[in-house]
Parts: sequence; structure tokens; C-alpha cells
Amino acid sequence: MIDTVTNSSEFRHVVHEQTSLDSRITNWQADLSRLIRRSKIYQQLGSNLPLDEIKAVVREHERDLGVDRLIDNLVTSEFVVSPKVVALTEELHDKLKGFEFVECIVLQGSAVNGGGVIRNVMSGADSHDLDWGIIYKGEHGPSDDELKKLMTKANRVIPRLAKKYGLAPDFRSCHGEKAVNPAEGCYMPKIKDLEHAKYMWRHFNGGSANVKDLMMYFQPSFPPNSNIENRKLLLEALSLFSEDTLFFNRVIERFLNDWSGFHIIKDKHLEGADTDSRLSALKNKVVKDSGFVMRAAMEVLLRETSSGAIFSRPTTYLA
Repeated sequence: MIDTVTNSSEFRHVVHEQTSLDSRITNWQADLSRLIRRSKIYQQLGSNLPLDEIKAVVREHERDLGVDRLIDNLVTSEFVVSPKVVALTEELHDKLKGFEFVECIVLQGSAVNGGGVIRNVMSGADSHDLDWGIIYKGEHGPSDDELKKLMTKANRVIPRLAKKYGLAPDFRSCHGEKAVNPAEGCYMPKIKDLEHAKYMWRHFNGGSANVKDLMMYFQPSFPPNSNIENRKLLLEALSLFSEDTLFFNRVIERFLNDWSGFHIIKDKHLEGADTDSRLSALKNKVVKDSGFVMRAAMEVLLRETSSGAIFSRPTTYLA
């Protein structure tokens, strides 16, 4: 009887926690939807249209852009990428095939975490740079000279591709202080086998590994199969640690905390949301909860490994 009561209490606690999380996600999605709609309405108030017509125009615009689907994808998918950026990166990979050490290109930053597509919905603006890295082949990372030649070619090609695919006229590779590109250390080795994947988790758990490095394997790559295979090995390796509850939970929490930081929606993604004090307050709510809410899909992916539900979903790129 005691065990029954205890288990029942634990079950109620789990249900309560899940209900609270679901409510927090639903509220955040509703806040983001209201923020997008009200921002668009405020932008139209200077026209001569009656308010009812303005609201109708805004709702039609939302349907055309698929705003409801986008908001849902932000919490049900690990990443949400603009088709324009996908097309550019696929062709960039083709242009860099002469560099034999490159296994694949990995997308990072606003182009992946939803910030870019939110900015496009809010203001019609595209990102102005490409955050990217590479997974390399072989035992040793590329030399400084190899990276310099790679970046010289990429810096020449990316603006031309941006023009081809209708991105911002000044679109280029990420540059400047703390730039996210291969020349600034954004490169990691291909995961060779299960033992290598286990080593990566141990290294990460010890605190010496940079979480941003490990996250590279969980971002979309070109070609897609490269990181699908890397992620599959990492998830299988993680499942082998699931019986060590302390290790397993510590690794997942550390990873998810940094994943949340990676998914924080920033002010620059919400241009046009400061035209009214009420909009500004709503924007602050969206920004505050964005990282936590948008980690939900990744948390499901990682925690399912403990039940043996190892899988690697196909890489899907969403507008």
C-alpha cells in the first residue's frame, strides 16, 4: 500500500510538471502570435484603411506566411531554417568541394534557431550574415593555411549566392569579434564510431569540452546525412549511459541549458515591436521565455534515449 501511494504521488508530480510545461509553451506561443499580429496592425495604422480592414489584411498576411505553422515548429522542431538559406548553403557546399578535408557544412545561429524566420515575419528582413562551421574528415583538424584558403573562397562565393537566392544585398559570412565561421574555430571531427561518440559525452561531462562544439552535431548539415549519422551515434552512445542516472541527467541538463541560451529570441529578431508600451511588455515576455520553451523538442530527443527509443529523424528544413 505504501508503494502504491508513493508511486501515485510521484505520478501526480510528473503529470503536474508536464501540465505546467505544456501551459508555459502554449502561453508563449499565444504571446508570440499576439505580438506578431499587433505589430503588423500598428504598422498599418498610418494608412487610411478602417481598423477592421487592417485586421483582415494582417490575418491574410499571416495565412500567406504560415505564421501558425511557424510558431508551432518553433517548439516541436529542433531547428527552423529559411528555404533561402538552405538553398545558399547547399550550393556553397558544392562550391567548396575542392577542399577535401570538409565532410559537411553546418548551419548555426539565427539561420537555425528560429530567430531569422521570426525576423522575416516581423519586418520582412532577412539575416545579413551566415553563421556556419564544418565537420572535417580525418584525424587532425585543418591547418591555419587550409582554413584561410577555405574562407577566402567562401567570402567570395557567399555574397554572389545571396544575390542569387534573394537574400539581403550585404549578406556575407559571419565576421568580426566572436565570429561564427570555420576560421574562428567552428570545426569539429566526424564521429567515427560508437566509442568516439562515448568519448565525446565523457569529455563534455568533464566540463572541458565547449558545449557549442557538441551542439554542432545537432544542427542541420549539408549534405544532411553527415550530421544525421553523427547525431545517431551520439544518441546511441548517450543511451548507454542512461543507467548511470547522475551522469545521464547532468549531461542532459548541461546540454539543454546551453541549448536554451542558443535559442533565445533577441530584440533584433523582433523589429517593430517597440512602437507601443503594451507591445514592448509583450515582447519582453516572449524574449524571456523563448530559450526555455524552444528547448522542448531537444529535451524529448535526448530523454527518449533512456527508454531505448534511439532514432534520428530525417533533417527537415522548415520555412
